[in-house]
Order: sequence, then structure tokens, then C-alpha cells
Amino acid sequence: MKINVVGSSGSGKSTLSHQLSHALGIPHIQLDPLFWRADWQGTPDDEFYGEPTLSAYSVCETDLPQRSTDVN
Repeated sequence: MKINVVGSSGSGKSTLSHQLSHALGIPHIQLDPLFWRADWQGTPDDEFYGEPTLSAYSVCETDLPQRSTDVN
């Protein structure tokens, strides 16, 4: 399952995404750490949109949140 949360800066995207990942037991992947480099330099398009690297996208089963019905 993939869910893409979109919104303006400061609108609560990360909070909602984190809560959804815990409620549904799915990984929470934020794109900011994958895209932004030091001094807020973006990753070049050919790298960012190229083939994903195993280190950037791999999520171990132990890293998955426990499924819960509580979304506070």
C-alpha cells in the first residue's frame, strides 16, 4: 500500500503520515531527507528520479510500526 500525503509547508503532513503509518502498520518514508543535501541543495533530477538505491529505500521488517487502531 502506498499513500502520498501532499500539502503546504507546516500543514501537518509529517504528523499525519506518521500517524497513518502506525495505524496501518506500513513504513513512513519522508522525501525531504532523500532529496535535500547540505545547505538545502536539492539532488539533481537524474539522481533523484533515477533508479532507487537499496540504502535509500530499504526498510527492514523490524522497522515497521506495530499495527494499531489508535490514531491520536
